[in-house]
This record gives sequence, C-alpha cells and structure tokens, in this order.
Amino acid sequence: MAKGDLLGDTEEVVRAAMHPYWDADLHRASPSAFTQEEVSVSRLAVLSRDQIVSIFEQDFGSRVDSEGVAKKVRGIGTANVGDIVRQAEEPLLVNFPDLVLTVIEDRIEDEPGYANNPAHALICGHSRT
Repeated sequence: MAKGDLLGDTEEVVRAAMHPYWDADLHRASPSAFTQEEVSVSRLAVLSRDQIVSIFEQDFGSRVDSEGVAKKVRGIGTANVGDIVRQAEEPLLVNFPDLVLTVIEDRIEDEPGYANNPAHALICGHSRT
C-alpha cells in the first residue's frame, strides 16, 4: 500500500522491464507489465536514471521468477505522471471499468528482500465509483 503524497503531473518516472514483463521478440515491455493494481516505478526527481537502474539491478539481478527465469532488467521505460493519469480519463472501450489512476510516492527503506529506493513510487488504479 502506497505511503506518501501524490506526485505532480510534470514528474517523470521510470519502470524496469524484465521477464515475464518483457517481450523479447518485440524488444519492449509487454502489456502484462501494467495489469497489477499497483505498479512500481521510480522518480527521476529524486535520483538520477543511473542511480535508479543500479537499484533495479541490485534488486532484481539475483532473483528468478516462478518458471526459473532470471529477472534481469531487460529495458527501462520513462513516462510523465500527467500522461499516466490521463490514460484513465477517456476509456477506449465502454466495456472497461471506470478507473482512476494515481501515482504516489512510496519510499522503500529497510524492507527485507528489497534494495533501499528513496525514489520508489506506485501507479495505483482503483474504481472511480
């Protein structure tokens, strides 16, 4: 659960793409990278891209998924918070739920099994109703 304040619309965040959220054939993150209720990102306003990538590599470099595949970082995506939030303003299809997206600071400090990441944030989705 996110612990902090909403991020401003002009902030930039980055997301690590790794197995199973990386499409090796297309060399890009797969849509499944954004299907969870909360999606981890890191804030470029707090740390540099190189510092964030170093944290990602430290955090995921030695892990394997349930299929035994290394969770090595395969790509890094950058997005503007305002653009993320606006994605839910006009649903593409009427069959999609009426969602609100927010991006909230969520520093990771001294949590077992995770590298400290003062830039960590969460993209959170919840029903508008």
